[in-house]
Parts: sequence; structure tokens; C-alpha cells
Amino acid sequence: MAEKFDCHYCRDNLQGKKYVQKDGHHCCLKCFDKFCANTCVQCRKPIGADSKEVHYKNRYWHDTCFRCSKCLQPLASETFVAKDNKILCNKCTTREDNPKCKGCLKPIVAGDQNVEYKGTVWHKDCFTCSNCKQVIGTGSFFPKGEDFYCVTCHEAKFAKHCVKCNKMRRLVVESSAQAKAGCPRARWLWRPASCTQLLCSNLAQGLIFSEPQCLHL
Repeated sequence: MAEKFDCHYCRDNLQGKKYVQKDGHHCCLKCFDKFCANTCVQCRKPIGADSKEVHYKNRYWHDTCFRCSKCLQPLASETFVAKDNKILCNKCTTREDNPKCKGCLKPIVAGDQNVEYKGTVWHKDCFTCSNCKQVIGTGSFFPKGEDFYCVTCHEAKFAKHCVKCNKMRRLVVESSAQAKAGCPRARWLWRPASCTQLLCSNLAQGLIFSEPQCLHL
């Protein structure tokens, strides 16, 4: 008497039908999907007998669900990297490892123009004046706490003015040793070269300067 060729679960005869062999047993396709199929970690649906399956470290995906976690590129037939429980394509893996812009928080990839300042890195176009929002890029700037100012905005907001001509000056150094040596009551400042007025009787008449000089009131 011939041995019965039945589904291990529902006992339907499998003669002339498609079936799957699982753990030494014969299963019809319906019972395989119901009792034996692995669950896709992406869509949470069973991976049926007629579906292609991707397997990595005890995790299973439909081949169409196996994609880069960042750009969603299909990876069933591509090389990939597993990082922090995520599946990434090679391109996105490189971006993950790259430093992130302090301004937009996006990765700075090879070829991007960038600015580095005190351990932080910025896309060139993200490094802007806190006041006028114009791009500073690699130009001159003044830090003020967590903010950055272009030269024009810094002078408008923070620069002091020459006590004689009322034009902006850029630097005042109080009580320097050099000042005390030359004039006991002096301070030192940047003075606009266009200002020809004397600031201290200790200076020569008519002196025009753009270096720190004595300011004596």
C-alpha cells in the first residue's frame, strides 16, 4: 500500500500540488504561510512560500522590503552595512560617519565647502551672520557668545566710537603696560585714519594713525 502524500497540518492530499518541505514534513502552501513562514521585520507580514526572502542574523525580510533605512534603496542584490540595528547602503554609511553641519545638522560629504570653528564644522552657506543672515563663509567675522557677526553688523551693533571724530573705532585696550609707560592716564584704541584730530597732547601734532595709539582725556 502506497504511503499517503498529505500535508502535515491539514492532511490534504498533495499529489500533483505545490508544496514545501519544512523540518522533514510536507506542507501545502496555505499551511506553510499560516504555520511556518517567517515574519518580515519591515512590514510585519508572513514571507510566503512564493516570496523571495532575505535573511540576516536571525532577521527576515521580503526581498522588496529589504531597503536602506535612510534612502530606501532596494538592497536585496546589493552590498549593505548593518549599523545600530539599521540596514544602510554603502553611500549612506559614508554619510553617517561624516561630521554634521552645526547649522543644518546634515552630513558634510566629500566635496562640500565647509568652515571649521572651535571644534564645530559648518557648510559654507550655513555659516551666516546672526544679524543680517548673509553668508559669512570663509570671510572675516566676530564671535559673540553663540552668535557670529559679519564685520559690518558687528561694528554697527558693538563697536565704540572715536571720542573726537565720532567715527567707529575697533579696539580699546585698558591699562596696558605700554600705555602706562608712555602716558600714565592713557588708554589705547584703534582710530580711523581719516580722523586728524589730536587725542593726546603727548602725540606729535597732526599725526594720522591706524595702529593702537594713546587716548588721553
